[in-house]
Amino acid sequence: MWWLLWTACAGSGSDSGSDNREAQVPAIAGTMRIVDLELVGDVNIQNGYAWAQGGTMVVYLANDPDATCEQIAAYLTASELVDPNPFLVGGACDVYLRVFPWEGSISVSDDQILAANSSINCAFGEGAFTLQGEGDNERYAWTGTWWQGAPKAYNLMIDAAGDDFDVTLEMFDYSGRLTLEGGEVYPAIGDVTGSVTVNACPALAGAIGR
Repeated sequence: MWWLLWTACAGSGSDSGSDNREAQVPAIAGTMRIVDLELVGDVNIQNGYAWAQGGTMVVYLANDPDATCEQIAAYLTASELVDPNPFLVGGACDVYLRVFPWEGSISVSDDQILAANSSINCAFGEGAFTLQGEGDNERYAWTGTWWQGAPKAYNLMIDAAGDDFDVTLEMFDYSGRLTLEGGEVYPAIGDVTGSVTVNACPALAGAIGR
């Protein structure tokens, strides 16, 4: 369960130490599949943000390594339209976790209350995030297959690490539905495992009360 993705290579007569250190990037990685639809989404999370206050923590694990605290906070809390193209990745699945009660650390397995307050969002297939609808119904939507769900079988461990947080996660069985296509229920499977340190993001305070 608790592993990091490591790669190593060594060349004759060369100092490979620095190359190996650069390759040893902590990540939460794997794939998720909707078997009935033959759709696959990648997970390669090396970036994320979190904030905790009042006994509640929110964590966003992003596939885009360049996604910023401000972008993610605006996406989760803004009352106006936010263009997700700069920070959401097509063909990938991001993870949002809401932890309560938060007392500085947590280690849980298959907790369905936590899962019900969390979500996994997958932009399956080929597509783009485009403006759709009109007036009050205007929104950005994925033109491929958008799936939203939660883990059914998982292990989660979070520890405070100074001002940041160490997140270790293993998931392999999921419930969910196609939210933009009539809400049909489609479970997913796939091993997603690893560890990553996420940065504290005070801008996420607005997501805690939502």
